[in-house]
Amino acid sequence: MGKAKLKSLESQEIVEFDVVTEERPEMNTEVSEHPIEDGASVSDHVALRPISISMNGVVAGEGAGDKIGKLRSWRNDRHRLRYTGRNIFKNYVISEMQTEHDARVGDGFRFRLVLQQVRTVKPSLVEITNADPAPAETPVANKQATTTAVKQVEDKGRAQFDNTGHPALGQVEQQADRYAGHPAMGQVG
Repeated sequence: MGKAKLKSLESQEIVEFDVVTEERPEMNTEVSEHPIEDGASVSDHVALRPISISMNGVVAGEGAGDKIGKLRSWRNDRHRLRYTGRNIFKNYVISEMQTEHDARVGDGFRFRLVLQQVRTVKPSLVEITNADPAPAETPVANKQATTTAVKQVEDKGRAQFDNTGHPALGQVEQQADRYAGHPAMGQVG
């Protein structure tokens, strides 16, 4: 594929790769498994996952040691990066880094990197106003007008008791009388 480079958005330093043999951007979506109403907005039930890109390549030559050191440092310090190759991705971090050091690339290394998108949001300020502001000349005690309605309390505590004075026993006796002789309830009493 050709050359590519990573640029730190923190330090503005650049690492150039001699050859990137493969780029694999992954754009996944998480979809709710629950059914939604016909005609409802689908976007409320679909979440976009952060984009990731995996790449394989080779770094060789005199500066290979400095480049691997810088990549390790960016990973450890969680630098936000911009990748420029066949694709361009901005605001990514190194989520995986693998290097191979063997005789095939004697003066460098082969690598596999996975970059993952870092999503950012900007906080917004919202002005909150008092819904019922009091006029300036109103005394402090009457700063906000409120109304209170009191429901009349009914004493139903005595209504639960029957002549026997025990609420549970009285209810059983009353139900037994009501269903006496009923085929499903049998003869009670």
